Amino acid sequence: MESKGFQFFVVFTLGYLGAQRFLLPHFYAYACVPIFIIALLLRERQRPQSNALVIFSLFLSVDNGGEVYGITGAIIRYSIYICLTYLFFSSTLDVRRLLIVTALIALPVFLTFLLSYSINFQTLYRDGILLLLLLSFSFIHKDNFSIQIHLLVFGIIGYIIADFLNFILIFRTISDDYLSYNSTKALIVLPFFYFLVEKRKIWAFLIFIITNVVLIAYGTRMLFLSFLVAAALGIITTKSLSLKFIVIIVLIGLVTIQILSSFNFIPESLKATGVIVQLLSDGDFQDKLRLIDPTRYTEHFLFFNRQWFDILFGSGLGSGLSDPTNEFYFVGVDATAFSVEELSSRYFYNLHDTWIDLGLRFGLLLVGLFYFLILRSVFSDRGICKLIGLVLFVLFTCTTYTTSGLLLIAAFSKIIYGISNESSSLKASYHINS
Repeated sequence: MESKGFQFFVVFTLGYLGAQRFLLPHFYAYACVPIFIIALLLRERQRPQSNALVIFSLFLSVDNGGEVYGITGAIIRYSIYICLTYLFFSSTLDVRRLLIVTALIALPVFLTFLLSYSINFQTLYRDGILLLLLLSFSFIHKDNFSIQIHLLVFGIIGYIIADFLNFILIFRTISDDYLSYNSTKALIVLPFFYFLVEKRKIWAFLIFIITNVVLIAYGTRMLFLSFLVAAALGIITTKSLSLKFIVIIVLIGLVTIQILSSFNFIPESLKATGVIVQLLSDGDFQDKLRLIDPTRYTEHFLFFNRQWFDILFGSGLGSGLSDPTNEFYFVGVDATAFSVEELSSRYFYNLHDTWIDLGLRFGLLLVGLFYFLILRSVFSDRGICKLIGLVLFVLFTCTTYTTSGLLLIAAFSKIIYGISNESSSLKASYHINS
């Protein structure tokens, strides 16, 4: 892997193979294995490349196939999880930072002991992973967890192209499921933001089209919407982008939405486009929100219909959202939104939005702090800060519900955290233009 051209060929090819869930259903979920092995072999000699490849192996690992597609074996996935977690902690402890992190998490931990109803242990496990990752920011990395970002970008481009072809040639003719259920799929937004920040307009233009189509095929409303919001933020905050380019990008987005929501060959599962179409239609805005997604609307109603202290500071680890008045009466036991146990107990733990899910247990103030730090990076004049901030905006909005998603968020947060603690040049440390 000494040759840069060979590195790009390998990651592009394995990224392409990693999306072949139709043509290679028994292999595609294991495309992460050679990437992970290469990352370990490069650890001592080429650390930025190794860091990028570990993140790429996490992206390619499949933790959810929706009972439709194959998944990566648990031993392989947890090996990647453990390796990445080890990298986060393989550095020097800073006591001052440890005290800051401890202060942030002390109240949610304390409130856990005051819970008056049963704790959901699956939710508690995920909260424990989040606390562990937060504690990792008490450690100072001698290399600031730098990565060779364009190596990761190139691999994900291979993946996006494969999924674009999957949709055009295979998926829309044989399936009414989602194109992907994997919790790390949100990272496909990285290439567009990379080319946008680099001001490479032609590449940004092409990748934006492909990414739009693939995200719509994924069928996840919040992922599609958060990408459009982040894209708007990126265009607004990136200097020297001509007005013509901005208008073209906006028009492409609107035309893509209209076309894919109008043609009758689009499966019913592609509900992401319907959100924009319904929001742009006439009628009361609140009624439209309720019609678009009644489950999410009700979650927000119940969340904000609580004591202000619980809203701001959370209810404790492993806690759930109470529904004493049966506002979720319309959700049947055969629906996938909640489990039978949640519906019968009227305590809900599998919530759909980050600010509700994490806000319920950690408080809106802490969630708001994370978004503030992310947006501060988005509005930074440094290209790498803006790039990682835009990616983090999408990841934090859409991937906090799994271990893989939390690790991705932590990895990109480590990059930002490292930038704030280094004084060398952008090119030397983070390899964005090398």
